[in-house]
Amino acid sequence: MTEVHDQFGRYWQHVEWIDQNLPHFVQGAHSGEPQAILDRIQRLGELALIYRARVIFEHRSARARHPDHPTSKWRDVLVQGLADNRLRQQSRKHLHETFAWLVPYIVLRELHGLNDEWHNQSLKAARAVGYPSLIEAVPYRHADYLYIMGLAGEDTAKRLSAALKRTYLAAEPNAVYANRESIYAATHAVLYASDFGTRSTSEDWLTSPRVIRFLEVALLRSCRRKDWDLVGELLTCMKLVPRPFNPSLVEFATTAFSSADYGNGAVFPSEVTRRELERLALTSTENEFDALYHTTLVAVLHEIAPVSSIEYSRKERSHRIRASDSLLGRVGETVRRGLSFLGVERIEPDDRKGSMGSTFGWPDAFQSDRIQLMGMLSRRAPACVDDEAMAALARSVAAEHDYASAIGIVGWYVDLEYWDESATDCIELLINHQASDGSIGLFADPLSATHAIDELRVSLTRRFLSLASRLPIA
Repeated sequence: MTEVHDQFGRYWQHVEWIDQNLPHFVQGAHSGEPQAILDRIQRLGELALIYRARVIFEHRSARARHPDHPTSKWRDVLVQGLADNRLRQQSRKHLHETFAWLVPYIVLRELHGLNDEWHNQSLKAARAVGYPSLIEAVPYRHADYLYIMGLAGEDTAKRLSAALKRTYLAAEPNAVYANRESIYAATHAVLYASDFGTRSTSEDWLTSPRVIRFLEVALLRSCRRKDWDLVGELLTCMKLVPRPFNPSLVEFATTAFSSADYGNGAVFPSEVTRRELERLALTSTENEFDALYHTTLVAVLHEIAPVSSIEYSRKERSHRIRASDSLLGRVGETVRRGLSFLGVERIEPDDRKGSMGSTFGWPDAFQSDRIQLMGMLSRRAPACVDDEAMAALARSVAAEHDYASAIGIVGWYVDLEYWDESATDCIELLINHQASDGSIGLFADPLSATHAIDELRVSLTRRFLSLASRLPIA
């Protein structure tokens, strides 16, 4: 039993917290408040999809079943929610929302053959007038509708595959310019491509090196921001995509995600939420449930998602320094404007201090304290550097608009006498964020018009120009 507990212990802990809080998924059933209704739709739909993943997982892995945590507890709550007269009426009254209301019914009908003629007719009425296909939606939401329609019995496989190819992630985006919503959209594209976490993906575009790089950088960035909800979704996606991810990155991120446990099986969505809940000293209240339930469901899915076993092969560093002529020209123009801002003719290279240590690896890349990170990057590059950790950190600090760290890490590339796309991304970000007066850094907050910010703009500009004088492309 000890071996089984070691294998499924975390899974059972997360399930136990959900079990204890199942009433909250249907709480507010008699409330007519629009937000309460929307919250209830979302909660039950999310519970239904993770319930489906649990049923499939425990069917494949009988040892994961626990007598105290049967899946039937979740099924009973879903059935209870579907029996509510308000849901039955609203799902028929608002046909553009019918499929959203009836995700639990669609799941239970697919899994267990549940048959409710009223709900069947509601789904039929919605399809007869074109919903949910007619809903204006971004590509990943369109894939969402097609996926649910597939569960409802329609043959949507080809259309779903085509829709997934139009998603944000399929465009092989640069993680430097991704916001949180973009990363969320990327994770959901993977989930719909994997039958919502129940099998490995088969979409060829998901194995693109640029897609893999996007997911890795997004994971590091989310860990550094302590955004555990996204970390959990990204780690789940990495189990589902049949492509090798950096094992050290995944290991450190998994450990970090485990640290977000509330201690009772629930998982914090972020460090901000952790601090707020600890400040309020809440127990099992509705507010606490609202804050914790989604990330805890994500944690359940992460524990049960199948692993795509592909051996990781480390790439050798290329020492050739390459940069485009267009980038060279842009650096030169940025330098000219920066010198004009400072009122000087040239800036000498900084006298770089001694190395921060003998090595740099993934533990260092997870450093989220900006002051410590800037101190580390202000020194010369260590003799032994994990190139992939450095590349991921470069893109992460660029995405965070941490200008000082971006300048520092490009300095490491110069110290090491090699160049890659991550270094180029940092330089392009810094160039794009040159203000109209020639200073480096965009500070749009009204509170940024202070003496301290003026000093920072001067410092950043000097540091960038000093770096530019060392660049092999300048």
